Amino acid sequence: MNITEQGQGEIFSKITPNEFREHMRVKAEKGNSDKRMDLKEAIARFIKSGDYLSIGGCSIVRIPMAFIHEVLRQGLHFSQLS
Repeated sequence: MNITEQGQGEIFSKITPNEFREHMRVKAEKGNSDKRMDLKEAIARFIKSGDYLSIGGCSIVRIPMAFIHEVLRQGLHFSQLS
């Protein structure tokens, strides 16, 4: 094993420790923002036509009907598996 002296050798990253700390500080501030939104906004933002959706539930119990109705209201079209 070839061991180099401390402080010498190639840097693994182009970013300095202070730049990384700043990046993480900004990232943490964004992470602490309120991410709640209504169903209409969530579907418009995260689901696009052509996506595959899997909807769980048991018979007519625990099926997310509000979600399904909002998808239909927004007129999204999905691929079907045969």
